[in-house]
Amino acid sequence: MTKKAFTLLELLLGLSIFSLVATGVYSTYFVGIRLSERAQSQNMVISEINWSLQALSHELESMTFYNFEKSYEDKQAFLGKDDEVAFLLKKDNELYRVRYYLDSSEYGSVVTTEIGKTYTKNVKVENKDVGQERTYNLMREQTLFRDFLSGGSSGAVQKEIISSHVKSQGLSLSYGYFQSKDDEDIIFKDQWGQSGIPMHVKLEVEFNWGQKDVNNTVLQKDILIPHGMYGIIEEG
Repeated sequence: MTKKAFTLLELLLGLSIFSLVATGVYSTYFVGIRLSERAQSQNMVISEINWSLQALSHELESMTFYNFEKSYEDKQAFLGKDDEVAFLLKKDNELYRVRYYLDSSEYGSVVTTEIGKTYTKNVKVENKDVGQERTYNLMREQTLFRDFLSGGSSGAVQKEIISSHVKSQGLSLSYGYFQSKDDEDIIFKDQWGQSGIPMHVKLEVEFNWGQKDVNNTVLQKDILIPHGMYGIIEEG
């Protein structure tokens, strides 16, 4: 009985076909792995974005008013700027001064990092194509009320990174005013100059995904503070 063997040409052809199939399987597998890792990374950023916006808005809704007029006239219960907000908050039977602002992602003296909880409520989302940019940290700073009054340091100032994916100048706040006491039309200004706390705050945060082919995400929210007030624009 004659036994057939593979010729050298057939062997080389078989090896070539096997190599092509193996390369295709290998490439498909690792492309799938990269896509899965990217999707997981994007989901983590989405969770961070949602939670950071809701954390800020929830604390604004819960802030406390304090009248400094007869005691510490240089202090304010609420500080409202276009890129920074500070207010008083009661938590765990203590009163704190809480401040939100942007800082460089190279920030080095952070105590804790609070990133990754998911909560979505009444948020407007917009995507913007701006290319790859440097990201900044949305910071939360918490100081004991007694230290805020005295300027001392009996308690540590707690600094937290709320989000590490904010675009430079990506935090924008504005505050509701009436044009006059008799005018009910609301306009918004980027500074709060009243002695009380605002009733209506517009919050906008632009998040940078850090990827060239993924658009920035702009989240906008109107925050209503039931115990606040609308400002009155002073004439002249």
